[in-house]
Amino acid sequence: KTFTVNCGQNQHIYYCIPSSFGTPIFSVGGFSGGFNKISTIQFENAYGYVERYDIYKSTNSNLGNTTVVVS
Repeated sequence: KTFTVNCGQNQHIYYCIPSSFGTPIFSVGGFSGGFNKISTIQFENAYGYVERYDIYKSTNSNLGNTTVVVS
């Protein structure tokens, strides 16, 4: 997955992924890393299916226009 966001002053980038997908590898500007797992939540959809999601947060804030590659 590749996405681009505009991260303003005092803002971080957040990324949520099903825990069953394993540990993602983040790459920003060709460099690996830059994100930390901050939480794992359980989400129940409208049909009663429950799945765990890991939430990641960018280490730095105020990154401006940033393209992130997640693999």
